[in-house]
Amino acid sequence: MLIGIMVSFDVKISITSHISTEFSIIHLKELNLGNNYFSEIPQSIFSLHNLKVLSFSNLLKGKSNNTIKFIPDEICSLENLENLDLYENPIENIPREIVSSGVDAIKNFIRSKKEADNEEFLYEAKMVVVGRGDVGKTVLTKKLTIPDYSLTHSETTQGINILKNPFNLPMTGLQGSESFKFNIWDFGGQEKYDTTHQLFITSRSVYLFLTEARDESNYQDVFYWLNTINLLSHDSPVIVVLSKIDERQKKLPESVYKNQFGNIVKFVDVSCANRYEHTIEGLKDAIKDAVMLLPQTKISFSNHWIEVRKELENLSQQKDYIDYYDYLSICEKNKLDKERANFLSEFLNDLGVIIHHQNDLLLKKTVFINTDWCVDGMYKVFDDKNVSQNNGKFSNADLKKIWEEDKRFESKQAELIKLMLDYNLCFELSDESGFIAPDLLPPDRPEILQWTLESALLFEYKYEFMPAGMLSRFIVKSHSFIKDNLFWKYGTVLTYDNTEALVEEDYINRKIKISLKGENKKGLLSAIRMFIEEIHRNLDKSKKLVFEEMIPCK
Repeated sequence: MLIGIMVSFDVKISITSHISTEFSIIHLKELNLGNNYFSEIPQSIFSLHNLKVLSFSNLLKGKSNNTIKFIPDEICSLENLENLDLYENPIENIPREIVSSGVDAIKNFIRSKKEADNEEFLYEAKMVVVGRGDVGKTVLTKKLTIPDYSLTHSETTQGINILKNPFNLPMTGLQGSESFKFNIWDFGGQEKYDTTHQLFITSRSVYLFLTEARDESNYQDVFYWLNTINLLSHDSPVIVVLSKIDERQKKLPESVYKNQFGNIVKFVDVSCANRYEHTIEGLKDAIKDAVMLLPQTKISFSNHWIEVRKELENLSQQKDYIDYYDYLSICEKNKLDKERANFLSEFLNDLGVIIHHQNDLLLKKTVFINTDWCVDGMYKVFDDKNVSQNNGKFSNADLKKIWEEDKRFESKQAELIKLMLDYNLCFELSDESGFIAPDLLPPDRPEILQWTLESALLFEYKYEFMPAGMLSRFIVKSHSFIKDNLFWKYGTVLTYDNTEALVEEDYINRKIKISLKGENKKGLLSAIRMFIEEIHRNLDKSKKLVFEEMIPCK
């Protein structure tokens, strides 16, 4: 079917059915082909040289869906194209992180591959080991990586332990390589780390979730971790590991979990005790299955990108960070100009390989090539006894004392606190007397706060799954509206335009409850909803967060 339209420079077409690909509207600037049946981008589109906006988005749930897997090189011929929306299309030839960064990043990736001497695969990923404390995570990582390791007592992990040496897993089926390299991140299991851990749950990773085979009361933890990984990792593969099967064995309802979490690869029973080595080999086989689901096995890169990555990795064995201009020199040596180098930096930052915030005046000057250094620096603050005893409050003097105890952090203290602020781990008090880390605040509402619901406007968010630390993030976002320092771990009081609002987290019932009193209740509620929507956007890149907004009965 051919659609007839009036041609102008600012025409927008919205087509909701099959169309012929034989159309030529040379002055068209915006074309919306969302929620259709396209399996590829029609060749005739590449003759629309004035096109600025092109959408194949599958934004409407329950409607027909485009299933485009391949972005052709011809997209580079659309020189005026500013926005290419491929939301919810299963793109396979370009990394998701680059597709989501926009059309300029897509064009850069394609041109970089064309200019390459050859193409290579980046057979590397994070292996993130999660679960509550004392389930055997640290011992398992040793059993995987140390030949002939015998079970011994292991200290509980505090924060995150990133193993210094990579784990090279021998496997077949990889082009030009006989092994896949993992950088292992061992997450401490204490609940106080849950919010901070979320920063390091990334896509393109393999997740091992450990739960004890002898523990009969941990289903809440199972659902917490599986939901968190599902929400934040863009469908990265998960292996559920039942540990310590030498002590006792139980069965999980595997079909129930697999129906709810499609990214579960396998359930594996494991023991790190002697004579159970066969269970570790079974786990390695499951990891190999997970590897083949990663995009790293399907997408090749310019060898120039790979060489820069290798050089940064080698440098990270000697340095924790380098100057931005040193990074540009490395890229220039590998035939990448400044524009290409910036795109690569953004990609490596999204992968968690480096930390480089290009849009921050301070942080753009430094490329942190050892992410372990950043993690250690931030967790030193949260693990400091004085900060904990002071209910999450710390000053610049406190930071200087904490970081100067370790010479590694002496010269980059301003950058570390800026990272903590950017990650919404803390905020600066309005009188500039110090900082507050909301996750370390007292859990209970202050006794001085007397709040009644009389004449109050009530509003609620009800979540199918509520990620940890929602109120912590909210307090950071809204701190300039907080009344008289009235905040605690699970709530705060805001004030604006002769109006006050009590905002509290009800984690057991998966709710955020809002109560407003005063002259401009609707205005303050609009601001609160704006903060919460921003938190949703930052957390929920895959649009998986399910919630309802409600006005409850009093």
